[in-house]
Amino acid sequence: MIPIRNQARRLTILVLILCLAGAKVVFAQSSADIMHRSHGVEVQDALLNAFGESLKSVKIGDWAAVNESILEIDDHVSQFKTNFNIDLKPKLTKAIQTKKSGHLLKVLAQVIYLGMKSEFKVMNESQVKDYFDSKVRFDRAKDYYMKILSGNIKRKDASRHERIEAQFLQAEVALGNPGINMNLPSAPPNLKGLEAATEAIDREVLAVYRYFKN
Repeated sequence: MIPIRNQARRLTILVLILCLAGAKVVFAQSSADIMHRSHGVEVQDALLNAFGESLKSVKIGDWAAVNESILEIDDHVSQFKTNFNIDLKPKLTKAIQTKKSGHLLKVLAQVIYLGMKSEFKVMNESQVKDYFDSKVRFDRAKDYYMKILSGNIKRKDASRHERIEAQFLQAEVALGNPGINMNLPSAPPNLKGLEAATEAIDREVLAVYRYFKN
């Protein structure tokens, strides 16, 4: 029979082992969370900020402030011209000069769309070699859709919005899992699945926002 003192010592050691194991799990989850945030998830997005600030400025008729907000995303707009051969600068300038709020918001919606399209482009071309970078880009693209573009689509065709949401889910699954999620097995990215899902999202959005093609 094992002495009571030895039993207590073994029980203490067992408790310590369990506590250490729990600490490792918490540390792993915390490390993944910190790494995810360090890649820019919580950084304010320039395009969404420009859209929101421009909208507020338009409501009070402060077109000088609108112009300042647009200048903040000039590099993005120039990149869209390089990547997609779509130059939105003349449209933005005209909207500000003529003080046509409806026209400005339509062009800004196109800016958001091209922002989403840019994130998809980088994700696909990078082949998800950096999972964390691709996940941040995916989250940003989804934010662009959900916060700005989805409203009109839901009003015009709720079923289309549901299809787009389903494609975003497919794209997220296709990113794979490098093993940071303790509840899911690690899995490599499905590059063809990712490309197919992002292309489907693009087609569905363009079916409603047809002027984005120009």
